[in-house]
Amino acid sequence: MNTEELKKAISQELKNCDNKNLLFDILLKFHPNSKLEGTENYVSESRDVYALKNDFQLPDWKFKEIQEDRKKLKRGELQLLDWEDVEVNIKQQYGL
Repeated sequence: MNTEELKKAISQELKNCDNKNLLFDILLKFHPNSKLEGTENYVSESRDVYALKNDFQLPDWKFKEIQEDRKKLKRGELQLLDWEDVEVNIKQQYGL
């Protein structure tokens, strides 16, 4: 499948998608620092959906920590590493 065919297929799937959480996930993939209306509430909404689907409630202290990290990330005060980089560093450090 070439790039244009892939774009058309994705576009069609998006048009038919009614899953708000999935759509927000996709939007935030393209614009991780998005300040669009509703994205601030998305984290809280996702937490509730996760809890309902998985019968697990994230502790309040951890949720607050995640919210603070998200704010730091938006302000450019938090640096994230790709898992691939972390994996390479671990293997080098421990000779795995």
